Formats: sequence, structure tokens, C-alpha cells
Amino acid sequence: MQAWKAVAGTLAFIGVDVTVTTLLYEHSRSAGSILQDLKHFNIFDSMLDVWGACLYRSCLLLGAAIGVAKNTNYGPKRLRVSRTFITVVCLAVGIYTLAKLLLYSEVRKTIKNPWFWSLFAWTYLSLAATFFLWKLLSSVKPSRETLGVNSESRTEAEDVGDPVSLSAQPKKEEASAATICKLLSYTKPDVHFLVVAFFFLVVAALGETFLPFYTGRAIDGIVIQKSMDKFSTAVVIMAVLAVGSSFAAGIRGGVFTLVFARLNIRLRNSLFRSLVSQEMSFFDENLTGDIISRLTSDTTIVSDLVSQNINIFLRNMVKATGVIVFMFSLSWQLSLVTFMGFPIVMLMSDLYGKYYKVGTQSFASELVLRQKFRCGVV
Repeated sequence: MQAWKAVAGTLAFIGVDVTVTTLLYEHSRSAGSILQDLKHFNIFDSMLDVWGACLYRSCLLLGAAIGVAKNTNYGPKRLRVSRTFITVVCLAVGIYTLAKLLLYSEVRKTIKNPWFWSLFAWTYLSLAATFFLWKLLSSVKPSRETLGVNSESRTEAEDVGDPVSLSAQPKKEEASAATICKLLSYTKPDVHFLVVAFFFLVVAALGETFLPFYTGRAIDGIVIQKSMDKFSTAVVIMAVLAVGSSFAAGIRGGVFTLVFARLNIRLRNSLFRSLVSQEMSFFDENLTGDIISRLTSDTTIVSDLVSQNINIFLRNMVKATGVIVFMFSLSWQLSLVTFMGFPIVMLMSDLYGKYYKVGTQSFASELVLRQKFRCGVV
């Protein structure tokens, strides 16, 4: 991405964001000016703080754009280092906006103001755009004219990041996605089995979703309502759901196992045909043990990995969708309170994952060096 394009797009968005947020804030206010709203600020009935959050993120984006425009070598590098900071800012503003919605709903039980909902939706759209533009500015290629030809400039250029290395990660992710799509293309002959597996997956997930609800109904029937009929009805429904979901889960697991066992066979046959068609020099360059390992163990590992991940992903996605719908149907306020903690958990999990990955790589490197030292290589 060229610097002037990223900076121009960021400045244009800043202008649009401030203008749209100000207009929506002006229409959502009941009466008075901004100074009066500031003087008599009420967190339960004023959107001044949301407008102030817009000014804050606009100032951050403006500073980032100026930094990249003045120094295309070190500006993007500093933005990449501070990506965690902008993530925390966007998450904090998003969580506060949810809390603002809950506080607003306490005063106004039915929120029918379209300007309020427009401001609420625009806030989240602008937060997503802010994070995207920050990432876009951090991916700006350094100017070749200002890097110089001496050794110090080359070292600085390497520290900033060569454009080839900057684009290596996205290319690696695209290659990984293409590999997964190619693996899934081998399951086309078993589409009818996948449809059956997905149907029983939905049945099992719905059964597991409704079980806690009817457990609560059974407890309410015997403790609060003191009705044996309601308690017995809830227990019978729980038993039917438990048996049905267990039966459906068993069929789902069996069908998925069958589909990906057939996938393993197709991968082995495809690899074997590819090996047979190779020239003799290929077998001279590659060890027989490595080829047999690729043909036997590696294909099994790949197919098992894909099958387990797809099975778990589909099951959790269907179950999460059912739980979310169920939660919002019972109480949307309590549901929002529950979801307010999710971004923090996701951020901490991401930071811990990066820390754990670095630690694992360092431990593996140290283990390799020790093994070489024991063998007398070093």
C-alpha cells in the first residue's frame, strides 16, 4: 500500500466519522446546546461521552496518519508495535458503548429514537474502520528513495521491514486457506454423507441447548410452583432431549468418521499416483523412509486434523447460535452483560497464545542446541 493512498483514505474517514457522529449526536439530543449538555451531563440520558470517544479515536488516527506521512520508514513500524494499544482502545470503546446502551435502557424502557440507534450502529462501524485503517497504515511500504545505500540505512530498512517480508504473512495465510479448500474439495463425492452428518449435528446441538432450559423448568416446578405435573413434564422432556441428542451425536460422529476415512483413502491414492509418476531422480534425491512416512502417517494426520477441526467448529457454531438466540429471547440486557466480557477474554487469549508460541519456539531451539552439543556437533 502506498503511503499517500493510506493517508488520504484515513483523513477522509476522519472527516466523515466526525461529521456523521456529530450530526447523529445533535439529532439524538433532546434539547439545548453541547455546552449545556456538558454542564448538565447525565450518563443515563446523554450521548456526549460517545461523541467524545469519536473525537478521541479521530485524534489517534490523525496522529497515525501524520506519523506515516512524515516518515514512511519508521512510522508504519511504530504503528505495528502499537497495534495492541489500538485494539485495547477499540475494545474499551465498544464495551463502554454496550454499557451505555444498558444504562440508556434503564431510563427509557422502550428506545424508539432512530437517531440513537443510528449513532449506536455507526460507533461500531467506525471502530471496525479505525482498526482496519490502523492496520492499513502499519502496512505502508517504506520509501526506497529515503532508505539510502549505505550499510546503516540497509540495517534500518531491515529493522523497518522489507516489503517482501511484510507481505509474507498474508501470502502464508492465503496459501493455508487454499490448502484447506483443496483438502475439502476431496470430500465432494461424499456430499450426501456430509448433509446427513450436518443434520444430526444440528439436532444434537439443539438438544444440548435446550437441556439447561428444561432443567431450570424442572427446578422451578418443584421448588417455586410446587407442581408435580410441571416437574414430571419437564423431566420427561429432559429425558427425551438427552436420549435424542446422544443418539444424534453418535450418528454425527460415525458419519464424520466415515467421510474423513474415505478422505484419507483418496489422499493416499492421489499421493501414490503422484509418486508413481515421478522420475527416477526423484527417488534418488528423497529417502525411501521419508516417502513411506508421507504416504502412511502424514496423510492420516492431515485427514484426522481436518476432520476433528471441522466437526468441532460446526458443532460449536450451531450450539453457540442456538445459545445466543435463546439468551436474547429471555433477556437482551443480561445477554449484553455476558458479551461485554468476551472481547477482554479474546484479547487475553491472543496475547497468551503469542507468548506461549514464542516460549515454545525458544524451548525447541534450546532443545535442538543441547541435542547437537551432546552429539558433539557443536
